Amino acid sequence: MNESRSDPTLGPVSIYPEDPGQSAPMARPTVRFMLSNPAHWLALGFGSGLSRIAPGTAGTLWAWIAFIALSPWMTAASWAVLIAVSLPVGWWACSVTARNMGVLDPGSGGWDEVVACWLVLWLVMPTGLVGQVLAALSPGARLCAVVQANAYGHGMVQAAAACLAGGSQWLGVRTTEEGVRLRDAGVAAPVLVFMPAAGEEVGELVRHGLAATVVSSAQVVELSREAERQETAVCAHVYQELGLGRIGGDEALMDIISAAEPWPLVEITGIYSHFGPPGSGVALPAMDWAGAGASLKTHAALVCDALREVTERRLMFHAAASALLLESADNHFDMVRAGTLLYGQYPDHVPSSARSLDLRATFELRSNIVAVLTMLKDSRVVYGGEFVCARETTVATVAVGFSQGLGLVPESAGASLRSIAKNLLRERDSRRGRTGLLPYATIVGETAPIIGRISMDQCCLDITGLVGVGEGAEVVVPVRSVTTGAEIPRDGGTWGEP
Repeated sequence: MNESRSDPTLGPVSIYPEDPGQSAPMARPTVRFMLSNPAHWLALGFGSGLSRIAPGTAGTLWAWIAFIALSPWMTAASWAVLIAVSLPVGWWACSVTARNMGVLDPGSGGWDEVVACWLVLWLVMPTGLVGQVLAALSPGARLCAVVQANAYGHGMVQAAAACLAGGSQWLGVRTTEEGVRLRDAGVAAPVLVFMPAAGEEVGELVRHGLAATVVSSAQVVELSREAERQETAVCAHVYQELGLGRIGGDEALMDIISAAEPWPLVEITGIYSHFGPPGSGVALPAMDWAGAGASLKTHAALVCDALREVTERRLMFHAAASALLLESADNHFDMVRAGTLLYGQYPDHVPSSARSLDLRATFELRSNIVAVLTMLKDSRVVYGGEFVCARETTVATVAVGFSQGLGLVPESAGASLRSIAKNLLRERDSRRGRTGLLPYATIVGETAPIIGRISMDQCCLDITGLVGVGEGAEVVVPVRSVTTGAEIPRDGGTWGEP
């Protein structure tokens, strides 16, 4: 092979046989060179390789934009095929381009960055909710998946299994009863019970190896005596009230921790707290003027200093739930308790700048149409006649009502001025047969307004004009997952899945 070497500071090194038509290796491709051959276009990353500044970075940026633009029309299998085809085709294009430039590895070649970026995005983008939350944690922080209240209505056992499979190290539940249900289902992972146990619950908590929450030395002693009675070790986390105004006690944190020292079977392994939305109290409010989360960081530092006086062990400290998880990695500490995020919903007060996860719906309630009836104009629908048909209307009955959770709204949400005004407008429009402001169900991809008053076990839909919809058609009903009846079977989940 005829090799021509030159000072590397003067340009690229030619390794190909000299082309009589090419006087010297090409230092930088041009637009004309790129357009002269389809292989050049591909190898140069559709023009990104022409960038005079960081052509590789430009190729990566182009690949990211292209991935986002194509994703609505591409499935995971489609991306797999495209990437697999791009590898040999790209190798050919880059070889042709390098030969025509007279260099071994043109720094302007961008196709390798494009394919590599697509490969990473293809593997990472479908990451389930648990995987995304884990990726957002600061190094060393553990994830406690909160599955209280029947996993926010999703089914506690199913959600716990999915979260643990996705990488969560801890589970959080509200009551001892919920923790016992997890143990009975075969869940062996650490489970933290947020509400302090009382009475017979203490024995169940110790028997099933759950982590207790304590807020007083009296609770530590009660837990210790039960552990001695069962001859079983138990651990506990001390909940410290930092201004939210619930659960906590009046005793000093160090007194509660010291209360466990005489009892060999009880070990205080953690300290934690919880913060509410803006407007909630905090322990050191003046500190937050210096920056978001400053009061929490200061408090954590003070706690660590004080702990050295009473114990040589390092205790776990955690305070962040879904909102703090997103807003500040400095507040992740040893563990983060994620609830709302794992069920596809941001806390209302999280700013748009912090909404970085690819959340998706994790819950829907499905039922079927059980009857179809044609109502004449001016007919009144169900109890109270609150909806008056403005035209001949096809009314479908669905076997879902407020006893299954349909139409139930938390008092805090229903009492807002916005909700009150919206309800008044809905009542006015219903009497005129208008459906624009009414809630909608979904049938075979089409929307159908829920008309009239929702009764205990059924509701009515306006399906006028929906072709092929009749008895037995499947309906997706809009409900809050938490208020959906626990007796309704839960099927599957998307926590750890694409």
